[in-house]
Amino acid sequence: MVAGRSDERAWPSVDCDARAPLVVLVVIKGLGRGGAERLVVDQVCNPVEGVSFEVVNTDGRVRDLADELSATGVVMSHLGGRRWWLLQLRARLRRAPRVDVLHVHSPRVAVLVRLLRWTLPRRCRPVLVTTEHALGDAYHPLTRSLNRSTLTLDDHRFAVSEQVRSALPTRYARRTEVLPPTCDLARAERAMAAASNTRSSLPITAGAPLAGIVGRLRPEKDHSTFLTAARRVADRAPDVRFLVVGDGPERPAVEEQRAQLQLEDAVRLLGDRADAVEVIAACDVLCLSSRTEGLGLVVLEAMSVGVPVVATAAGGVVELLDDGVEGRLVPVGDASALADGLLELLGDAELRARMGAAGRLRASAFDQAHVHATLARRYRELVQQRSHGRGER
Repeated sequence: MVAGRSDERAWPSVDCDARAPLVVLVVIKGLGRGGAERLVVDQVCNPVEGVSFEVVNTDGRVRDLADELSATGVVMSHLGGRRWWLLQLRARLRRAPRVDVLHVHSPRVAVLVRLLRWTLPRRCRPVLVTTEHALGDAYHPLTRSLNRSTLTLDDHRFAVSEQVRSALPTRYARRTEVLPPTCDLARAERAMAAASNTRSSLPITAGAPLAGIVGRLRPEKDHSTFLTAARRVADRAPDVRFLVVGDGPERPAVEEQRAQLQLEDAVRLLGDRADAVEVIAACDVLCLSSRTEGLGLVVLEAMSVGVPVVATAAGGVVELLDDGVEGRLVPVGDASALADGLLELLGDAELRARMGAAGRLRASAFDQAHVHATLARRYRELVQQRSHGRGER
């Protein structure tokens, strides 16, 4: 892996004919704690031999995961936000070390990068790979339209789930490869071993049944339905406690609804947590109330630590979770069904243990080594095709 540093300025100017080992420049809009960002961290911090990653953060103001990347020696560049990042990225692509693959993880950014690539001299034009992380309805209509109108410029495209792939227009879906996120099973083992200590550090009553919800506080996560369900659970089981892990623009609305429902004691807002996996391991049940999900990485993380899940049947979640096996699936927006599922699992330790064990078995299929090797192999194939004159669009 490339020696670690976090570059704030332009790269040194070198002729773009200079050859280098396979270099993959990963471009993402911000390094917050969302699912797409955590997938990027997982991929670049666990590279396969012969592949070197750099990360370009087009919104340098959002750096929550930057320290985690730096600690593993990944080269990062935090660019100038709305006004200058595209020009800075173009300058990087014209300089050494030559970029072999440009991998973009945000549809809004991808639209501009697709067009930018065609302003480069052909000899400096890298292979372009994109990843679709969410269903189209998660995006602004203009972003969705522009993204789909420029998909033809990709050399290769991944989707995080079959649901995301099949939601694309048919002619693009056929040429999209499903490559799901992975889970860190070694971290999961450590989190399970430390679950008692983690739980004792949380602001809850000792021995209280505990449900958690983890994710950005954004409209599509539908914390309103979660809070309504929490009120119904509290009415029937007053000793249950809830943890909300994450932050975002909906926090004021979440705080207001929590107060209106008189849930200040039952529902604790923890904000962003770097130890979110460890907090999940300390819970009895994980809840997911999303209206839409590309896959639901947090569901996979919960299964990896043996915690059963009560989730809405949103998007790719149905590819991870079988109702009655690893947890419960309920209709989107149905607070009553969400509450019933939580009460069922919180009230039955044997059922939780059985579902938790099934979840761990399911999570073991999302092996990091296999997925990362597939990604590296695809990069090499695409670069080879380009060197032989194929694949240029």
